[in-house]
Amino acid sequence: MLLNKAVVETLALSELRTALKPRRTTPEQYRDRIACDAARWKAVAMAANIKLE
Repeated sequence: MLLNKAVVETLALSELRTALKPRRTTPEQYRDRIACDAARWKAVAMAANIKLE
């Protein structure tokens, strides 16, 4: 029950609710966001020498 309490308290934070608020985007904006995120995380993985198994 401690985990449930912590989760409920965390989800009640206004900052978290704001961050999780759905955004209205076009399919093109969504595609661009995914491409940007993929490129960023690819660079992170390469810098850390992380390989797929």
